[in-house]
Amino acid sequence: MAYPLSEEAREWQRKARDFAERELMPHEVTAELAAGGLPPDVERHHREQALALGLSRMGAPRAHGGLALPMLVQAVIWEQLAR
Repeated sequence: MAYPLSEEAREWQRKARDFAERELMPHEVTAELAAGGLPPDVERHHREQALALGLSRMGAPRAHGGLALPMLVQAVIWEQLAR
């Protein structure tokens, strides 16, 4: 089923796709050959970048420092990260 995406959802889709393509995908083969593991410095860099984007708090309420993104927007983000 298709859902129309808001401007906010499309912006998050772009941010997540850029992050996946720029930061995650270049390390895909390394992770596959190491049972999903990556060197600690790469993992640290990914974590820092994900935190800077707000991915760790996308579903948390604003009252607790989160982004309170709607579930559809979160699904759009996860779709890109899972590529």
